[in-house]
Amino acid sequence: MSVKGGAQPAGLFRQRPSARVYPKGPSSRTCCRSAVVKLSDELQTTTLWDNKALRKIVLEEALPKLLQKQLGLDTILSRVPESYTRAIFGAYLASRFIYKYGTSPSQFAFFTFMNPYFARIGQ
Repeated sequence: MSVKGGAQPAGLFRQRPSARVYPKGPSSRTCCRSAVVKLSDELQTTTLWDNKALRKIVLEEALPKLLQKQLGLDTILSRVPESYTRAIFGAYLASRFIYKYGTSPSQFAFFTFMNPYFARIGQ
């Protein structure tokens, strides 16, 4: 659609911004993803997994509420292989931690992150 004289109405047709130029090398998304994967793998093999009360709290948060309502957490855990629940446990905690504190957190950040979980265990 053009206006008299071939001009286009202002604001009606805007040019799309040019493609973004990202710096070469690993992007922050890639760094974040690899940090989550690394921490997840580490969490799956720590003594945190052995803490059954903590495990239950984390899996209650991580697993879909509708699924828990339909089957119950104990039924889900009895049907899902342990390696899968370990992966869910590790990935859930790792992703929440990395997205909250970043890929280079302070030495005490994980302790601070886990405090609410341990407080819930004490209730």
